[in-house]
Amino acid sequence: MKRIFLAMTAIAVALAVGMGGATAQAQNATNETTVEGTPVDEDLTLTDWEFSDGTFTLTFDLQGERPKTVTVAESTQPGEGTQASAIRRERLLPGENTITLTTRTAGGEAAAAITTSDSIDAGRQVTVSTGQTTGENPFAPFGGTSGVLSGVGLSMLMSGGAAAWVLRSEENGVIKA
Repeated sequence: MKRIFLAMTAIAVALAVGMGGATAQAQNATNETTVEGTPVDEDLTLTDWEFSDGTFTLTFDLQGERPKTVTVAESTQPGEGTQASAIRRERLLPGENTITLTTRTAGGEAAAAITTSDSIDAGRQVTVSTGQTTGENPFAPFGGTSGVLSGVGLSMLMSGGAAAWVLRSEENGVIKA
């Protein structure tokens, strides 16, 4: 009887101590991706992008001899209601060009849509997205993962103690539950 109680106590203590070392992820995560030429239209190619501290840095390569106007717009899913979104229109010269756009994150994700008049005529756009960068913890309202698992361990310890107390207080074991 005492062995069961001691074993359950040891397990509960190990759980509570082991879960205390949970680490938090940084909120200003940096995603850097090299894109091997994603075409926006016939002449314009997205060659590289980076997202850091709420800002997209997009690198384009424009072929040909004529400038081209590109539009980059925030395309993250907003919350309910009316909200303004970031948008930027830039005139690109032939060769390599860089555009920056500051965006919000929603659900740990940021995204931007890229269009030109030619890509709109073709019925397409290019979207860059960070995916989730904050790693939202579903147990956050309950003290995080360590809080939930510590609670489970404490519950096990208390139920084991109650069972041991009942078994010890009964002289002939448990007759009826």
